[in-house]
Amino acid sequence: MEFKDRFKQLRGFLNYNTQESFAVYLGFEKQYVQKYESGSSKPGLDFLVILFEKTKVNLNWLLTGQGEMFSIDDKSKSELVKEIAELKRERQKVNDAIVSQVADLKKIIDVTDKSKKII
Repeated sequence: MEFKDRFKQLRGFLNYNTQESFAVYLGFEKQYVQKYESGSSKPGLDFLVILFEKTKVNLNWLLTGQGEMFSIDDKSKSELVKEIAELKRERQKVNDAIVSQVADLKKIIDVTDKSKKII
């Protein structure tokens, strides 16, 4: 697999269905993405830096095919673990709020049903 193939694979993995949408995301003109995917040109350092900053792609994989598409260092792993823990806490708060609202709705329905029986 060549650079052009890995570059196209990256675009697909990131769910950019068109070269144009990927180019817009990266802040470059569509012709750059076209040239890189066709293999008619190789990207320069400026493009690679922006590509890494925007996608966090493993540049070693992109350029040589060695390693994984994305590599995560220990610092990133610990940040991800913290973010996951925070998301779990937030999810629990949302779940608790939903349960509370459902309980309130049940009370309203019960009161309404009792009112109808009285009338």
